[in-house]
Amino acid sequence: MAIISEKGYQDALSELHSMIECPIDGLYDEDIEKLVSEMHVWEEKHPLKVEENESHKAQLQKLGFWDNNRP
Repeated sequence: MAIISEKGYQDALSELHSMIECPIDGLYDEDIEKLVSEMHVWEEKHPLKVEENESHKAQLQKLGFWDNNRP
């Protein structure tokens, strides 16, 4: 599944939240890695505006997926 629209990206972010909150540890690890990878591809092609980027970074930091050393 490739992300091809902003709505698709937002849907992927929601799906990511659902998988991370799953009570069975490790159940979705491969799916999470694949989804995060697809989201990064979308982000590279469609840079977020500064204010959107800060909100997005905060969401990913909360989920543990944002490396503080990334720009």
